[in-house]
Amino acid sequence: MSIARNYVVAPVGGDFTTLSGALAAITTASASEQYQITVVGQIAETDTVTAKSYVHVTGLAGATVTVTKNGTGNGFVFNNLVDTCWRGLKLIRAGAVAAASIVAVQIIGTCDNTVRLENCHIENNNTGTGGYGHGLILGAGVSVTS
Repeated sequence: MSIARNYVVAPVGGDFTTLSGALAAITTASASEQYQITVVGQIAETDTVTAKSYVHVTGLAGATVTVTKNGTGNGFVFNNLVDTCWRGLKLIRAGAVAAASIVAVQIIGTCDNTVRLENCHIENNNTGTGGYGHGLILGAGVSVTS
């Protein structure tokens, strides 16, 4: 594996202030051109964060990424991916929910054993009068190994 570029996401002093911004900037990730994103501090997101194949995300010193949005929409989505590892992160989905099932982290589609979450803390902190929340949802065919 060859890392083509390392981006830093931090509230101040990084390449990006949001994880979604760093992911959006990566358009050429491939098996021969992989990327590393390092997250430092408390990162606030306002919409779903979608993981990408061949992009690895590592949190340093208690890094937290919180997706706060009202209504529907999951926090973090891993869909039809290969070769991505997210490690050392606290991933939180927060916001007011009226009536829906909201998921902090959803792994769906065709994701093989090269899609990994290592030493991550997952929370669903939704509030509201309806709906319910899940921390982690695995789609059909997705397996978990320890």
